[in-house]
Amino acid sequence: MSIRTDLTLKNTFNFVPMPKQKIGKTKKKVKLDGNLKVWKRANCITVDSKNFKGSPFNYTGVKDCAIKFATMYDDTNLYVAIKITDDEIYVNNKTALWQQDAIIVGLDARPEHISSMNKGSGRNREWMAYLRTLEEKETVLEKDLLPNGTRSEIKKTLDGVTVELAVPISYIHKQQNKSWSNFRLGILYYDFDDNGEKRTEHFWYPSWSAKENIPGSGMFFKE
Repeated sequence: MSIRTDLTLKNTFNFVPMPKQKIGKTKKKVKLDGNLKVWKRANCITVDSKNFKGSPFNYTGVKDCAIKFATMYDDTNLYVAIKITDDEIYVNNKTALWQQDAIIVGLDARPEHISSMNKGSGRNREWMAYLRTLEEKETVLEKDLLPNGTRSEIKKTLDGVTVELAVPISYIHKQQNKSWSNFRLGILYYDFDDNGEKRTEHFWYPSWSAKENIPGSGMFFKE
């Protein structure tokens, strides 16, 4: 007597053609002060407003929330500059960091064949997730788990804030066990409105941990 068992394996692999993002080396000294003058010639990327979570009725357009960012590096640091347009900056130091307006930068500096397939596991152990609120005083989640020397600055603007982040290049070298050539970047913004009652999450590409994750999204390559 034989018993037959039918085995069905299902796996979804999302694929979307993406431009090859390049990161250039700056010859100018970068001072973290939230002032983006040094970034004028950097390649600016606009975050697609369609990649967000939350009630569609809580997002009213680019004046409500819009995000642009750029990257560059020097011999000391990898830099990310982010310009956030937000008509209501919500800061509440009596609640959790993720229950107020906050920016998250995900950086997976492991070799490409690993980082491109990252599905979100190993946060701040195998890859870096930098979450900070929009308080002028730096308030960062799990700061002691981040690479030594990681820092950021915020500057308020008429229509939102600018954020500058620096991550030591030595960290990226260490992750790749050689002179670095690429990394994977994720950008996320928690936007709270109506004094914290409404929340939307705005992604550059879908979250690495979501079923909508696109393998290889957010990859940057050194020029």
